[in-house]
Amino acid sequence: MSFTASASGHVPAQAADGTPQDAAALELELYNALRAVLSNPRYGVTNSSFGGSHVSGSLHLADDGG
Repeated sequence: MSFTASASGHVPAQAADGTPQDAAALELELYNALRAVLSNPRYGVTNSSFGGSHVSGSLHLADDGG
């Protein structure tokens, strides 16, 4: 099995309810959610990366997320 995923997007300055959003915090939340999936040995991921405006790093190796 092999796979490739690519995504892009933008965090709006305000949520749907009009409250301000912290783009850095949301980016870190996304990074951690993806990392939780890809670090599962079941998927056999050997290389991964995340590059955002505020967070970058491997999605499956232990690192500090920043």
